[in-house]
Amino acid sequence: DGQNLSPGELNTSLVKELEGKVHKVLKKHNTNRKQKARTLRKWIKKLFELYCKLETTTSSKVDDDMTSKIASRMKERGIVINEGLAIELISNSFYHKDPITAGRICAVVSSHQAAKDYGSVKENLMNKMVVFAAKGRYWKEAERYLGLLLEGGGGGGG
Repeated sequence: DGQNLSPGELNTSLVKELEGKVHKVLKKHNTNRKQKARTLRKWIKKLFELYCKLETTTSSKVDDDMTSKIASRMKERGIVINEGLAIELISNSFYHKDPITAGRICAVVSSHQAAKDYGSVKENLMNKMVVFAAKGRYWKEAERYLGLLLEGGGGGGG
């Protein structure tokens, strides 16, 4: 099964499967956030990796453009992560020494939020990035997000 699919098609079917799994967990109301985050982190990490493969075959650099593509794709699929769960996911990612996923979650969830509270959510998540990064001794990340926060929560030009 899946032997005669091109890598692209294989990725697409993997993505669909993962999106389904993630969606199911998000819909569960009886699981607490920490448990959800534990389950979801690996899947979301994988999902981000696959999205990047689908979007770009040339560069592995994930820029704002990529983030917004990922965010809108997730939204289309009904995968919307709220702020509370995002914080758990970020914390969990750093715990597992995975600052890249943490950063992507921060960025994607920030861009999912409605424009009106975009600022506060983004700022809050960035604050958490700084805290968890520093806790995990990821000084480079901590510094970067602190810098972004001081710039005024990512307002300002490029």
